[in-house]
Amino acid sequence: MPRRSPRAPRAGQATRVRASRRLCFALHGLGIAYLPDFAIREPLSDGRLLPLLEDAIGATGVFHILWPASKHPSPKRRALVDFLSERVFPDNPQTARQ
Repeated sequence: MPRRSPRAPRAGQATRVRASRRLCFALHGLGIAYLPDFAIREPLSDGRLLPLLEDAIGATGVFHILWPASKHPSPKRRALVDFLSERVFPDNPQTARQ
């Protein structure tokens, strides 16, 4: 069965739309989307999306990750933190590995 193109919600219908859905709408030409850099890095670099209103954007938000305190973090947790630091936020000097 062929996949249908996404349909934009009617005015007032969407109060909270996931980033992946907003990205899908934007990629299908159904509007503009304000998304975090890491979510659109590839579509921006290959030209499927274009930056818009760059001068209007001030400081960007903060991404927090919380986990239970322990002296020795699990290898899976450490791997996730390392992945996010290196791949999702590579330009942030605060997350650069020392």
